[in-house]
Amino acid sequence: MNHAHYRRIHKETQRWAEEIARRSTYFITLNPHRTASFNRGSPNTRGTDAYALLRRWDAKMNHALLGPRWAAKKEHLHTRWIAFPEGFRENRHWHLLFDLSPDLPSSAVEDAANRLRLPSTGLTVALSSLVNHHWKNVAPSGTGHTLLIGSPEIIAKYGTKEQFLEERQTGFMTSRELKH
Repeated sequence: MNHAHYRRIHKETQRWAEEIARRSTYFITLNPHRTASFNRGSPNTRGTDAYALLRRWDAKMNHALLGPRWAAKKEHLHTRWIAFPEGFRENRHWHLLFDLSPDLPSSAVEDAANRLRLPSTGLTVALSSLVNHHWKNVAPSGTGHTLLIGSPEIIAKYGTKEQFLEERQTGFMTSRELKH
């Protein structure tokens, strides 16, 4: 395929991401600050690839919000996100369009942050604390940053800026993939 074809796919991905950003509340960046491959389930990566880190982070977030038997609880309460990969081998990271279930009590996030003795003054601060705390559990050198989505157009462009690369166009991941 030629460059124009990949650019067209990139534009469509941006439009799609913008639609999702309009329905999402938060933009999260998860960076392990260490070498991580984007090989899904490769036996050579032994769970240290970027996908495995994201999978473990999702489990920790859902456990914190829903309790020990979170996987058995109704799926509509789980965190919802789509993650776009970015960076090269030394700086692989994720940009997520993230949302909490509207059926999840608003106190669940602040309660989870309080149990871990994390800053919890308001929903965004508590969520940001949980995001970073649990990301550091799976990637100790890593950082997690959480922002409220103000401009879906800007967030979509920024979050998908590497989607013109052929290898990135199939690299995004959704929380829904982890539930099946």
